[in-house]
Amino acid sequence: MVQLFIEEDSIHKKNLLENQIYNLIFENCKNVKHFYLNTGKEFYKFPSAGSFFLNLRSLGISFENNMVTSKTLLELATICQNIKNLEVNYCNEDSEGLASFIEMQHDLRYLFLHFIDNENKYPLLSNAIKKKAATLKKFIVAPLIDPDSFLNLINLQHLEIINNDRNELDICYMNVDWKQWEDCLDKACFPKLQCFEATSIQSSVECLIIENSDENITEIDICSSLEFQDYQAENLNLIKAIAKNCPNLKNLNLDIDPRNFCEIKRIFTNCTHLEKLSFNINVSTHSDVADVGDNLLEIISNESPSSLREFSGDDWNFSKDGLEAFFKCWKCKKRNPIKFTHHEMDLWPDDQKNVVLKYMKEGVIKL
Repeated sequence: MVQLFIEEDSIHKKNLLENQIYNLIFENCKNVKHFYLNTGKEFYKFPSAGSFFLNLRSLGISFENNMVTSKTLLELATICQNIKNLEVNYCNEDSEGLASFIEMQHDLRYLFLHFIDNENKYPLLSNAIKKKAATLKKFIVAPLIDPDSFLNLINLQHLEIINNDRNELDICYMNVDWKQWEDCLDKACFPKLQCFEATSIQSSVECLIIENSDENITEIDICSSLEFQDYQAENLNLIKAIAKNCPNLKNLNLDIDPRNFCEIKRIFTNCTHLEKLSFNINVSTHSDVADVGDNLLEIISNESPSSLREFSGDDWNFSKDGLEAFFKCWKCKKRNPIKFTHHEMDLWPDDQKNVVLKYMKEGVIKL
């Protein structure tokens, strides 16, 4: 708006108009739900900002281009203390202002922290998270922060840990002290956790979170389980942890080593409420992808619980005969229609497409 109304290169005039716009917002917009902070403006000095920020419940903060300063957040924390949802992007330092702002919130429920890298240490922010642990219900962090931050999150319902930019995976993986994570999470407890998502986290850490969840998890989304030491063994331990500790599981997205197919039955036997299933494969772990794809379909058709309504597996190759056997078995057992998705289905040969179309017409498949 400023750029449109003032074409001349006058910083003074632009600042005056920008300030007036903010004043109008603070004075007249009484029911604002969300505000995104990405400016160096010292809002705490605006006459009408007090009531506006006092009533605000959701706030986004971006440190991109270093516009928002620690001092601004320190001052803003004196008039903005009722934030329930806080999203922080491009954090590049252990900001005293951000830590203080987090601590000053009376009832912080959701916290999203996005750091530029995981090489820096963030003791101030970690300490602030620990102080708000009792109220937090949803916590997303990318990449990692001090594992001590997770010790007291006893009311957490949703946890998402993202360890990498996929293009810098090796760097992110090598910089992490996984033994420290194991030691910390071995003492942690997540009795109310319902949703757990992880990207590029060591399997032993994922297992500890699941094992300490008190069997309340209903949704698991674990991507990029890498070959850290013994991929097959680590993947097997993860499968066992899910099967043993998640009896109420409904949605599962998981990397699977084909050599562990027999153990998938554990999940199907113990997770009897499973509705949505997505299995991914690391192609390098098996040479004959077509065969293992058909084997997977056979296990699902024979072993999966009757509650299953959806399956996706984008990295698997299925033969015509494998698809035919799967859908025929599904039909014979009179199971509810299954949503069957594969991102390359449009590229399949005609004979495979015809199998899918046949069983769609018969009501076995829904897309």
